[in-house]
Amino acid sequence: MPTLSHSVEELLDQVASMLPSKLGEPHSLFVANTLTFRDEVFPQDVAMTIVLDALLAKGLVPSGFTELPDGRQYHYRFEGTQ
Repeated sequence: MPTLSHSVEELLDQVASMLPSKLGEPHSLFVANTLTFRDEVFPQDVAMTIVLDALLAKGLVPSGFTELPDGRQYHYRFEGTQ
């Protein structure tokens, strides 16, 4: 069962807690259809840009997603950091 995150802050906390170490290692992140930032509804495309930046900084690259009734489960794989 995915952790239900509805705020950008929660998503960034989850990304911060990811500790990828092995090339190709899979990670995933549930993103709700409606997101908030500082307790205000926030555009999902802007939120995902912020979250993706944090993921890329950890060496995690997109690897697809699974559509769910209340959001998407995004999949990432570790490709290393520079």
